[in-house]
Amino acid sequence: MKVLQYYSVFCKRLNCMVQLFACGILVFIVGIVFVETICRYLLGTSLRITDELVSYLMPWMAMLGAGVALRRKELVFISALEKFPPFIQRIAAIISDLLILVLLAWCVKSGLAYTFRNAGQVSPTIRLSMAYPYASIPVGSVLMILYTAEDLLKLFFVHEQQEEVKRV
Repeated sequence: MKVLQYYSVFCKRLNCMVQLFACGILVFIVGIVFVETICRYLLGTSLRITDELVSYLMPWMAMLGAGVALRRKELVFISALEKFPPFIQRIAAIISDLLILVLLAWCVKSGLAYTFRNAGQVSPTIRLSMAYPYASIPVGSVLMILYTAEDLLKLFFVHEQQEEVKRV
């Protein structure tokens, strides 16, 4: 049971770092778009790198944000299951987590394939390898796998502890 506690602490700290990184990306995007707006409308010129940078940072924002939302349980779910008994809710949550893990494993596999396939291609303006934007898919998916595994472990082990407390 100590392992689950350590893993939960690890996921919590990882989530804090991911949130900080995603916030940093957001601040950078807002800043560069603001500078681009000033340059375009007040100075009559334009930065050539803005479109590419924002386009390549947005997938990172989406994938990291999805991981944070998954851990907070702020993604869409079926609230009709709340009317069923706790046992049915728990079974549905386990099945749901297992299906999510399968989907995320496929995303990691496909995302790695896209990343490696596009590693030799570079962006036209900033000459950045296209592997960097595509890497957001497997990285974000691995992050979500870690959080889903935490949830699944809690469904198995925390529930068993609660049952033992009720028996005593």
